[in-house]
Amino acid sequence: MDEEGRGQKDLQIITSKGLGRKANVMSHRKALKETGKVRRLQPEEIPQPPFWGKRRLKKISPEKVLPFLNKKVLVCSRWQLKEKVNLPINSRLIPEALLSSFLEEARQNDLLQFQAAYGYFSASSQRNKLLVFRSEEDSSPLVFDFPGLKSFPAISLADFFLPESENQKDVVAFSLVTSGRKLDEFIKDKWARGDYADYFLWHGFGAELTEALAEYIHFKIRQELGLEAKKRPDYAASLRKKYRGRRLSPGYSAFPQLEDQEKILELLNGEKIGVSLTETFQLVPELTTTAIILHHPDASKYF
Repeated sequence: MDEEGRGQKDLQIITSKGLGRKANVMSHRKALKETGKVRRLQPEEIPQPPFWGKRRLKKISPEKVLPFLNKKVLVCSRWQLKEKVNLPINSRLIPEALLSSFLEEARQNDLLQFQAAYGYFSASSQRNKLLVFRSEEDSSPLVFDFPGLKSFPAISLADFFLPESENQKDVVAFSLVTSGRKLDEFIKDKWARGDYADYFLWHGFGAELTEALAEYIHFKIRQELGLEAKKRPDYAASLRKKYRGRRLSPGYSAFPQLEDQEKILELLNGEKIGVSLTETFQLVPELTTTAIILHHPDASKYF
């Protein structure tokens, strides 16, 4: 067989595999719609946290966070640049050179002041509500009310946790991460000075750094729950979300109530790492994010 023939055959194989995977996914999603249920986990499938309650992490090393930085999203989405562009050799908009210069400036000015709070809490679902218990003695749990998913209206985030009719409670994790006030003020100063181009680039850089920090904490949580091996992280897999469970933040369609940020800050004592809320439930500093962590193995099929 000549090169062209082999190439066509390889293309047919690749296309066939791709269509096969797509058909499997579509078939699975159709089945989920028809059943309208999330598989209920067995007691032995519920992970056991290393502690109950909250912990704070101050002065998180940038070396732990930066490997989780999604450079493709930073360059193509945040900066709206192409990864490979034909620019003069001295152009500051060459993506790799730009990223290196920002990291160097951030280090020189001590801008990378990463902090986080996270914790594990007992939880039970009650229809579309998730009851989160601050402690074993908590008789008035915090209530998170979730809407049905757009693609699966009969299912909400609460369905990924054991119902209160079960003899045992489930475990839910929450995270709160911030890149700190110093970086936030540095970026806002760019705007105040009229350096709008620099503001745009630095804001995108800061936002993606915060996302990398959230991904690092999510990885740490998965490790502590026994959902990740105790070894060097597979950064590529993390960036592709090839792991058990999902991390979801308030403001998205499955978790739309920004008011829920107040409950997360209460659980994690957000003020201890310098995080507060505005009257409209926006996080301060701006480069801050919260999340609920789903450990259910089927969560990746829905999100």
